Amino acid sequence: RYIDAIQQRAGTSGAIVATGAKPDTAQPPETPQLTARAATSLIELPDLKAYPKVVADSGCEFRMEGAEDSVEPLGQHNGKDMALVLIACDSGAYNFGSAVMIAERPMEDPNALWTFRNAKFDGETGWGDEEQVAQVVNASFDPATGTLSEFAKGRGLGDCGTANSYAWDGEQFRLSERHEMDDCRGAWDWPRVWVAEVSVVR
Repeated sequence: RYIDAIQQRAGTSGAIVATGAKPDTAQPPETPQLTARAATSLIELPDLKAYPKVVADSGCEFRMEGAEDSVEPLGQHNGKDMALVLIACDSGAYNFGSAVMIAERPMEDPNALWTFRNAKFDGETGWGDEEQVAQVVNASFDPATGTLSEFAKGRGLGDCGTANSYAWDGEQFRLSERHEMDDCRGAWDWPRVWVAEVSVVR
């Protein structure tokens, strides 16, 4: 009934519960528009072993022994080489967090040192808060669409939790899709609570 009221469908043929004889004339809200930048290759990626302070300052207090960090090329933008850095962070039995940072240096300058900054998101991620480096959970990155995805499980079975996708726009990650399932009941078709239309530029 709350959804029917918010969507102004109460008493209409299109209502979920509060159906009625009135025709359904409610219009869905306009879908937000996002632009994502597809990742392109770089001549070199940062070697995190050469930047131990970056890992030490990431806020990852409970790194698992043998944890592997990952670096993905984001391509070139505004005169800079850019790379996505996922630092293996706090982990549990079935959720593995990664602190998200962006590495930058002057374009195609192999003698330049990389600088690192916290990745920006336009909303909350699976873990972390404004005072920490943002963390994504069970992360994956699709360079063809510039999409960073996470799947935070509510329990090991994976039938509850949150699943988010973020589009890289060249400066920050923007939420493009979110699914939620709060109840752990063996449900695999989660409600989608947010979606944006994403155009990919290359």
